[in-house]
Amino acid sequence: MEEEILSELRQKMDKAVDALKKDFRKLRTGRASTALLNGIKVECYDTRMPLDQVAT
Repeated sequence: MEEEILSELRQKMDKAVDALKKDFRKLRTGRASTALLNGIKVECYDTRMPLDQVAT
């Protein structure tokens, strides 16, 4: 009984670790991205606007 539970937990944890490794491979470090500016608001024409909308 305990071994079955432990075996199932190990399988689930292994899958979780594999998914995390896959996500980590997608990360790009050291490279600038426009996504870094998401959420930054500036005042333009007397209103606060997202920076990406000011550029258009």
